[in-house]
Amino acid sequence: MGTSSQSFRTEIGSVVNFIGEATDEETQERHNTHYVPALTKLVQAEQTSRLVGTTETRKMLARTVPPRERLSEMVAFSMQGVEPLDVDKFDHWMKKYEKAFEAFLDRADDEVI
Repeated sequence: MGTSSQSFRTEIGSVVNFIGEATDEETQERHNTHYVPALTKLVQAEQTSRLVGTTETRKMLARTVPPRERLSEMVAFSMQGVEPLDVDKFDHWMKKYEKAFEAFLDRADDEVI
């Protein structure tokens, strides 16, 4: 789960770096070949964790989903030209995601024998 989260954070960050700096084609390529697979693996890891986790761990994991979804939405809207990417807001939501994910990992660590 930790590796999937780290890959997600790395790849969404790289797409954000490409937006406005690279061509639309290069940004789309980065999005499709790096970010989308990382997001897919993270969601799969989340589902697995939900299946094997305790009720409390599932609650902690659920707190990671809204910030992750907001980050993905911000990137999608920017790439579609719906809304320019606000880097400060992106950083705010990334910090919320990281904090929630760290709390989930701490809880999961407490429960692992």
